[in-house]
Amino acid sequence: MKRLYTISLLLIALLITTDIYAQWGMSADSMVLINDGSTFGGGYAPFKFCTDGNNGVITTWVTGTHIFAQRVDANGYKKWGTGGIFVYDSTTQPLNAGITEDGHGGCYIMWIKYQVINSSASYTYVAQRIDSNGNELWQHDGLQVIFPNAINNFSGTNLTLLNDNGKGAFLGLEAGWYGGAGSIRAAKIDTNGKPLWDSSGIAVSIISDFRGPKLISDGFGGVDMIYWGDVAGAGNIHLQRIDSAGNLKWGAGGRGLNTLFNIGFPNYNITPSGNGDIIATWDGYSYHSGVYAQKIDTGGNFLWDTIEVMVCDTPAGQTYPDVISDGMGGAYFAWSDGRAAASPARIYAQRLNANGDEQWIHNGIALDTLNTYNPNPSLAPDVNNGVRVFWPSTNIQEHTLMQRIDTSGNILCDNLGDRVTPFNTVTILYGNRSVLHRASGGDIVLGYANYGLYTQYVPTGCTFAAAYNACDSLTGNFGSIALSASTYQFNDSSFALSGTVQNWKWGFGDTASATNDTSSIQNPQHTFSSPGTYNVCLIVTGGTSGTVCNDTICQQVVIIPSNIQSINSYTFNIYPNPAKDNFTLVCSDLKDNKTTLLLTDIYGRTIQTSALKNGANLFNLASYASGLYFLKILDAGGNLMAQQKMVVSK
Repeated sequence: MKRLYTISLLLIALLITTDIYAQWGMSADSMVLINDGSTFGGGYAPFKFCTDGNNGVITTWVTGTHIFAQRVDANGYKKWGTGGIFVYDSTTQPLNAGITEDGHGGCYIMWIKYQVINSSASYTYVAQRIDSNGNELWQHDGLQVIFPNAINNFSGTNLTLLNDNGKGAFLGLEAGWYGGAGSIRAAKIDTNGKPLWDSSGIAVSIISDFRGPKLISDGFGGVDMIYWGDVAGAGNIHLQRIDSAGNLKWGAGGRGLNTLFNIGFPNYNITPSGNGDIIATWDGYSYHSGVYAQKIDTGGNFLWDTIEVMVCDTPAGQTYPDVISDGMGGAYFAWSDGRAAASPARIYAQRLNANGDEQWIHNGIALDTLNTYNPNPSLAPDVNNGVRVFWPSTNIQEHTLMQRIDTSGNILCDNLGDRVTPFNTVTILYGNRSVLHRASGGDIVLGYANYGLYTQYVPTGCTFAAAYNACDSLTGNFGSIALSASTYQFNDSSFALSGTVQNWKWGFGDTASATNDTSSIQNPQHTFSSPGTYNVCLIVTGGTSGTVCNDTICQQVVIIPSNIQSINSYTFNIYPNPAKDNFTLVCSDLKDNKTTLLLTDIYGRTIQTSALKNGANLFNLASYASGLYFLKILDAGGNLMAQQKMVVSK
């Protein structure tokens, strides 16, 4: 069993040194490195991805003025070199790269090329098609598929792509947004990049302030598009169906979804629900709480009441809702919810049936017991018509959690959610769903850490089903006893279910002790050279004959200076101590309203100063590292009234 309790830098190092051609990792602490790990970021969006049509994933990302792409197959092997392929390597700035599968193992990638021509900004829609082997099928650096052979005299911002069943691609474009005057356009291209509708696309909206198109298939050869518009200060979400010939099926303005109040650029998503029906969801943005939904039939008619239905109506901020069909005419919803605390927030979920009726507890069920503050939950189908919910957590260190829910609303995994990516991997940003469901089962998660872009396969069920090997039975562990203020006895308690523990390597994190900083005996003693916080690590080696295994565990030891004493502590009470996330200081008899708390570290550096009041004073420790701190209480003249040691243990 590999259990790394080491600090985050070690986890990042493990990620960066992973074999670039290795298969999918079989634990939450291993992922496949997509790029070369040296450069990443730019162009507004961190990455976009699509299926390769064979249970693998194709990812594209912008770095500076370049666009890259990489394919990882169904077994987790990179197919397009160590760091991916160049899709665009010019010197002009590409923005907002989008991607969709081409239905033949490759993909279409589209971006906006920004350049300055004759002192004026120009935005050009450019696309490329890549085959399954990573070869360019169109001209190098892309083909101008919209407004061909023309320099645009308007801006271009958001775009989205959707595969046309292997015959080409649909495009959703946000164009002409100058001074709030812009429009949403749709286009269709064939496998050679030739426009199949008007060469400038078709106008889905009027010229005004319209943004954020998203596309899904309508199931009849066309597309459904959701977008937001602000006409004369009236913010509305619109839904439009466009058939395969480019005809708008629901009138010039589409179908307006929100009827209760105007919304300022909300977050929204749509999903097909079967028989050509659509289920849409949206939030009230920053001006209204709640999560809303509506089901629309093929004629653009509301099926869930005459106005939108409430998925959640608590008086707190709900944001970034996602929606996915439940396979029975209804849908699952998940969102970020601030009802427990304004910040951070938690993830909640709800199911509505085919008639729009709540199936679980009113206002949804909480999927974790910790506040996570990070939006954009992503939904994927689970076995037996259940749902899997993925979301980023910023508790302790950034990572991704997953929870399974059955049709009755029962939580199937750990009550905190199961961690599915290593610590310090950032996922699901800017509304970009970072989970791809595989037809063969399981899901692929995308994320990044520093300059590394990673992908991870998450099998079905709640945990990674790692194959057994001899090293799984080796577990490192140890305890410690303080013999004095600075001397500790360390006692190894490692064990091997198969074979034996053969060697021990201790590192006490005390470089000032020179050669005494390490030991190879099983149960050593160590005298620490000075007060401070030390990271003590044990590496054990063992296993069976012919199999050498290692396991590492690290624990912190805090050495407290012996000359620091508490004074007048009877007038003040601190709890808990040691503390983790916060502590409370109770003052019982303050007579001066200018009494101050001075918080310092062991080196005497001031960490925080705060005014005190009689009664309970709550202090947050979220940003504090583990270690020893000193609380000093000063009167109005700066005189020391009391002091107390406090240990922070994360």
